[in-house]
Formats: sequence, structure tokens, C-alpha cells
Amino acid sequence: WEFLYDSTLNRFLALSVQTPIVRYLDLPEAPDPTPPAPSQLKILLMVASPSDYERLDVEQEVAKVTEALAELITAGAVVVDRVDVATLARLQDMLSQDTYHIFHFIGHGMLSPDSREGVLMFEDDKERGRAVSATMLGTLLHDHSSLRVAVLNACEGGRTSEDDAFSGTAQTLLQQGIPAVVAMQSPISDGAAIRFSQRFYSAIRRDRPLDFALGETRKAICAEDDLEWATPVLYLRSRDARMFSTAFAAPAPGPPGVA
Repeated sequence: WEFLYDSTLNRFLALSVQTPIVRYLDLPEAPDPTPPAPSQLKILLMVASPSDYERLDVEQEVAKVTEALAELITAGAVVVDRVDVATLARLQDMLSQDTYHIFHFIGHGMLSPDSREGVLMFEDDKERGRAVSATMLGTLLHDHSSLRVAVLNACEGGRTSEDDAFSGTAQTLLQQGIPAVVAMQSPISDGAAIRFSQRFYSAIRRDRPLDFALGETRKAICAEDDLEWATPVLYLRSRDARMFSTAFAAPAPGPPGVA
């Protein structure tokens, strides 16, 4: 769908913030109403680097996230809690100790050829890869109503099987009650993943809705002459793509010479 092309305009629709491509699933339950904006946006950033899998350029990707949010982090409006012990036990501990609004996962993902279900590659107690099903991840995230967005910067987090629309990781998390999920529908390179993180959070910093943020992200990837701009996909439970309030927007600069 992201490659929908308008020949009258000579462009791909998804490459404009005016014509975003958003995916919805036919779910029996209505989405939860958007809660009042908290005074501080909290992001749980989980980095999974199992020793028996290919190493990713996670440091640069994390740097781009914090760089995009630096002004708000300094002002105390945004907190990014990084977790390098990527075990399910550690995830559960973090969720039970604090309130988070965005869960951002950096690592490997795939659609399991055996179960035909989306999995993310977490770590076991010996730092080796542990395939965690989307159902299990959704079980841990479901009870945390403050969580508004899951960002899965991992290969195939948005892919689903041909015979089950709910088999992918993003689709399952949506089914489990997460209001919005941003994921990758195919393998993504380190470079595109890094550009994704930087542009996406730059737009969030400016208080843009998720569909706008993803449109800006796609254009940034496309500017590198790369078809990977169509890899990120956005799934929503609600018709409203604005998950956060202007309370998180960076203050506008004053006139020259004014602090």
C-alpha cells in the first residue's frame, strides 16, 4: 500500500504528509480514549544485541533518538530510559517501576517460519538470542494503559502472513490494545533505521501527529535515493493520529537577543 502512486501528480502518496498511508485493523473493541497529557513524556528504549546474532549499529541509532529530543530532555519534558539487558524479566521490571508512554525496541525481528507469528529477538540470561512472540510481548504491554505507541525498529515487525492478518508483531500489539504501532514490514538497513529514528522523533518533538511524523521520516529515507522509505508502516486503533499534547512541544525561539 505504501507504494500507491498517483500518476496525475507524478508522485507516491505516502511521500507527502498531506496524503499519509495508515493501516487499520477491523477490531471488535473501540480504542481507549486519549488520556490527558502527562507533564513528562517517558520513553522506554530497549536495545537487544544478542551475542549470537549480527551486530547492529545501535549506538548511532540511540544517539539519533536522543539528539532529536535533546532540547526536551534538557528541559525535563522528556525522559529516555535506556535498557541494555533485553530480557523479558527486565522489561517487566521497568514497566512495573515507572509509567511509560512510548516503548521503542531496537534489535532483530522476523516472521517465524514455523509458527507464522511475528517475533522479536530479545536476550536470555546468557545474552544469547531468545525469540519472543508478539503474543507474549503484547501480554506484558497490555496492562499499561499509559503506553500510547510502540516503535519496533526491527526487521519485519510489520509483516504478516498471507492467511492471518493478525499474525505480525505490529498487528498483534494493536489487537492487544496498544493504540499505535510503528514497525518495519521488511528488512531494514542500519542506515535507514538510523534516519528513521532521527526524523521520527524530530517530528514528535515538534508535536506532530504520528502520520505526519512517518511522512517526514519516509521523505528523509527517500532523499538518500533508497526504496526503503516504504519499509516503515503505521498501524492505528484510533482515527486520530495525535497521541500526545502540545505540552511536549519545544518552546519557540524568541527574537534575537532574547533568552
